[in-house]
Amino acid sequence: MLGSEQWTWFENVLYWSTETFIIISSGTQILPHDRLATESWFTYSREKLFNLIGKYKKSGVIFISGDVHFGQILKTFCVLPKVGYNLFEITSSGLTHSGFLGGTITMDYILPNRYHILPIVNDLNFAKIDFNWGNNKTDSSVFVNFIDYDNIIRTRMEIKYEDLVYSNDKVNTTDPKCYEKINSRFKSIEDYFYYYKKHYFQIMFLIPYFLAAYIIFNILLWICKKVILLAILLYTFIYSKILKRSPKPNKNN
Repeated sequence: MLGSEQWTWFENVLYWSTETFIIISSGTQILPHDRLATESWFTYSREKLFNLIGKYKKSGVIFISGDVHFGQILKTFCVLPKVGYNLFEITSSGLTHSGFLGGTITMDYILPNRYHILPIVNDLNFAKIDFNWGNNKTDSSVFVNFIDYDNIIRTRMEIKYEDLVYSNDKVNTTDPKCYEKINSRFKSIEDYFYYYKKHYFQIMFLIPYFLAAYIIFNILLWICKKVILLAILLYTFIYSKILKRSPKPNKNN
């Protein structure tokens, strides 16, 4: 995802950072790596990013991202070795266009991931982040509100600093296979079969939806073809009339 110069710059900024919360922004999502179809960081880049956070023992790291056309809050499902705490990601998009028909059902049952912890916002939205600094670092927290087109708060969550603190005790008791789990796409094909078996009725409910979408698409395609054909015939007819009415050249000249 990043070139060598960019990694050097990022590592230097991270090393000298003393802020309570360290907000790392990315155009694409970072955490969800286990969807059947995904748009996120490559495995090597994700692991390098996690290792740098752990290398300098940085607390208070939160990811923010966009790109996917819906709002979502994500959290690692195991504590990464070296990092020492669960990482959070706030994804918000978009302001001008967002979501798609059946998007919530599709993301929950057809393209699921193990990171999202709250229902997605499948409409025009933006995320508003407020910082509560408290009397000291341990009292600080981040309030995340997803606000839709009608200025209604659709999803909200508080992320406490005390849940983002690096600790040697946590590092020593973390699951050593967490990296392997984080970097796997549902770990195996059996996981996918198990998931779809578990949600069999929801998926069966989607079949009429996709069938209807397929029929509507083909109807629209047929209409477009007829309109284009009609436009060509109309153009040909008008052009032939213009040619007939145009004055013929005088042979005497």
